[in-house]
Amino acid sequence: MNALAGHLDVACAVRDDGATYVSRQSHAAPFHFSKPYWDGEVLTVQAVNATPGLFGGDRLRCHVEAGPGARVRLTSPSAQRAHTMPHGCAIVEQDFQVAAGGWLEVRPEWFIPQAGSRCTLTTRLDVAAGGEAWLVEAVAPGRVARGEALAFEELTWSLDLLYDGQWLVGERYTLRGGDDSLWPLRRIFDPAYYASVFLVSPRLGALADEIRAVTALNAPCLWAGISRLRGPGWCVKLLAADAVTLRAALDQLRAIFAGRLPSLGAALRRV
Repeated sequence: MNALAGHLDVACAVRDDGATYVSRQSHAAPFHFSKPYWDGEVLTVQAVNATPGLFGGDRLRCHVEAGPGARVRLTSPSAQRAHTMPHGCAIVEQDFQVAAGGWLEVRPEWFIPQAGSRCTLTTRLDVAAGGEAWLVEAVAPGRVARGEALAFEELTWSLDLLYDGQWLVGERYTLRGGDDSLWPLRRIFDPAYYASVFLVSPRLGALADEIRAVTALNAPCLWAGISRLRGPGWCVKLLAADAVTLRAALDQLRAIFAGRLPSLGAALRRV
């Protein structure tokens, strides 16, 4: 099977009437780019891998810009699956940029590394002073119903978050099926569903009420924690015993922070 090298390049700007629109777009297989939808508050931009998923040697690049004053949500209608790879590794590179006064919410569906897969995922989020962002990364343990929980070969994950040119946080980790790198997940829930949410806004402040609300999400089937980053950044980590619990917790987080970040109040509409 031939490997694919696809790209998605999207820029969004604001019209004279205040509506956000796609000012530039370019994409190549396996990306499929759906018609954007403006609901009066946020422009929903939907992209999906139109193939069954990722295979060895595939390389996907995604670049999305929210211009000054633009309000954009990037989402997908289905999970991104990484299949068994007898040879090679799949690479996904994501670059998100938010201008001053812009808003970008990145809310994809699950990333599912299946048995025998090897993947490298790299994300960079660069927010200008006065910009705002909400970035979700959610990972399922695999095809649990087939007994493949955490059976991938290797998953390498990295994220860099910058605000006003200053580096707020960098995450690097590598998980390998069958070794001790999976112990932090397995010791709590087996299988474990994981998500991290990064939020950046000069309007966030100390978040006393929101911290209490996030802490209140903790339950026997869900662990939730919140940490302050440098500058106007925060991070919420979630670990759940099942997909339904984690999805509900992500929806609750949007409701918790909607008072501070009004663009989260717009309906999470997938078309």
